[in-house]
Amino acid sequence: MTRVILARAREVVERFPFPRAPKPGEVTLFIAGHGTEKNENSRQPIDRQMELIRALNLYAGVYTIFLEENPRIPECYRLAQTRNLVVVPFFISDGLHTQEDIPVLLGEAKPAAQRRLAAGRPAWRNPTEKNGKLVWYTPAIGSEPHLADVILARVREAVENSSS
Repeated sequence: MTRVILARAREVVERFPFPRAPKPGEVTLFIAGHGTEKNENSRQPIDRQMELIRALNLYAGVYTIFLEENPRIPECYRLAQTRNLVVVPFFISDGLHTQEDIPVLLGEAKPAAQRRLAAGRPAWRNPTEKNGKLVWYTPAIGSEPHLADVILARVREAVENSSS
């Protein structure tokens, strides 16, 4: 999953380099999740990815942000150590949360996001300047082609473990 998150973050900046593509050391990376206070374990996989990516020392900062837990998604602007932010949604698909809720929580006007979606375009334009920061926003990790590699690796591990 770490490779999938890193691929998403790298690809969005490469695809939309305006005004220039920042180096990872000039970026604060945010992994956005749902979270819920009803289950204390809901955020563990996302926090684990944050720790793994932080340990690589690629980005100026790496944080998790959530829809229903602290820190909340709008707090990314306060947490960011850089002018450049990349937000990667840790969701299995691009649905209501990733296509509308998170862009609105990042500061996009709801009517503008809905108009773009109705026209078949992403709700978020990359990069968008909000609160003095340049923000790149990726599709959900579940639509990343490399996710199939993660699933296949887990199947191989399960087969190996069951035959031992």
